[in-house]
Amino acid sequence: MNLNYKHLGMYLVVGIVSGLLFHFSNIIHIDLMFFGTNFTSAIILGIMILLAGRYISGITPRNPWLNPLVLILGCGIGWFLNHEFRGGDCYRYWCVIEAGIFGGFFVGIGLVIAWRLKRIWMVIVLTTLAGGLGGLVFALSDFFGFDEFFPLFVTWQGILLVGIGIAIQIDSRKSSIL
Repeated sequence: MNLNYKHLGMYLVVGIVSGLLFHFSNIIHIDLMFFGTNFTSAIILGIMILLAGRYISGITPRNPWLNPLVLILGCGIGWFLNHEFRGGDCYRYWCVIEAGIFGGFFVGIGLVIAWRLKRIWMVIVLTTLAGGLGGLVFALSDFFGFDEFFPLFVTWQGILLVGIGIAIQIDSRKSSIL
């Protein structure tokens, strides 16, 4: 499998920028509250995924208004349900990994609906695995004392966007089965 590493690097940069935007929005207290939960991360992540898909991979949504909302809604549902099940914060390492998996799963569902991707299960599995890997990398950096250098959302969203880039590249290939 030949991946376009230049595009994957651009997806990584977009993920890091997305995480930094949320990190700095928390510092200056920009809280977009819905149902008692801060949805700033979901909105920023959804917009950054749409921008990356459009300008890196050349994917245009079917409906320019509805599909971006569907992707942001997918990110928001994952964020909301994750907070509802946890009651907010979680201080155990496995909990961060589980939260990453949960978030990646709903981002994958939002992607499939918004972009009409062909390999639905592959996209959902790759985004779920990328979300879990992002949680694992953060848990390891926290375990070894580097969590201040790698804030959670910078780590998680960077790895998630690389997973999305891989999923899009695999999905856009022609099937070898005719």
